[in-house]
Amino acid sequence: MNIEEIRKYFPVVDELVFLDHAAVAPISTRVVGAVEECLQWAGEGGGNAAAEFEREIERVRRLVARLIGAHPDEIAFTKNTSEGLSLVAQGIPWSPGDNLIITDLEFPSNVYPWITLEEMGVVVKIINSREGRILPEDIDAHIDKRTRLVSISSVQYHNGFRADLEAIGNICRERGILFCVDAIQSLGVLPLDVRKASIDFLAADGHKWLLAPEGTGMFYCRRNQIETLRPISVGWKSVIQSQNFDRIDLALKPDASRFECGSLNIMGIFALGAALDLIFEIGIDTISKQVFTLNDLIRKELQKRKLPLLSPTAKKERSGIISFLVQDPYSIHRKLKLEKIITSVRADAIRLSPHAYNTREEILSFFSALDRLMES
Repeated sequence: MNIEEIRKYFPVVDELVFLDHAAVAPISTRVVGAVEECLQWAGEGGGNAAAEFEREIERVRRLVARLIGAHPDEIAFTKNTSEGLSLVAQGIPWSPGDNLIITDLEFPSNVYPWITLEEMGVVVKIINSREGRILPEDIDAHIDKRTRLVSISSVQYHNGFRADLEAIGNICRERGILFCVDAIQSLGVLPLDVRKASIDFLAADGHKWLLAPEGTGMFYCRRNQIETLRPISVGWKSVIQSQNFDRIDLALKPDASRFECGSLNIMGIFALGAALDLIFEIGIDTISKQVFTLNDLIRKELQKRKLPLLSPTAKKERSGIISFLVQDPYSIHRKLKLEKIITSVRADAIRLSPHAYNTREEILSFFSALDRLMES
């Protein structure tokens, strides 16, 4: 696919210059069509459509597994990233005095589930970043005999720092420590392989770079951790005999679907499937290449204007997010929105996050508007 072909699926381009995919992304007409198809099935058949729904659920489960290099039986559907991380935080059998490691760069989703454990006597170590970067050796230096887990975002939400997951995963594996990743800011734009990175748990939602609606979460649990992670919610779908309503038998399913305690967000899963189909048709490598090309242009234009860049410059630490400083960023952000240019402000900086369907012309139009606003 070329960019013009991709853009045909996104009606947002007719109205907006949308450069905020690290927040809540627009969905494509293909995703809208998938939801309409789901509703049509439900309207025409209700519960009689259960077989069709189940086939699509399992197809999308396979797509999620393919996206991260996992096996389908290691994938569960959740409401969002927070639920997936909470499954880990509340499911591990902690003991008082155990500790875990997070960083000072994390989005709250990867903070609150862990600090709630402090009332159980679990110590939460928060590693300080170095100029917006987290180094594997700093994580290694904070590990001790009571460390049970490290949890980090694959990409940090405000400055776009990309963690070296393979290096951190190797440290965790060598030290016998669990490794948990919040992958919402990388899936769909950067390749990720849970095997190569020795990841034990991964949580994400589809509403950013995957171009799916909100509330379409996914959770990965490495096969050898499924039996040891205690489900925090158990319902009729958690058990092996889920279709035998007259028999009560608390024998949990042997795969990650044990974490799906009841009826799923079927419309959301239909939508996620359509979004993943499009991501795979375009190709993660193609998406990465286009996004980095646009980000190179952004960096060049920022340098021309001598605007301070907050995002990493090293290639291996870069992501789809570009953050930079400007005077009165909140005012600039609001005025850009009035000109139908969509950005975010994070950590008092303007954050840009273009996707594969964005164009060079859209980036230049952003800077033309920025110049006018800074001069006014």
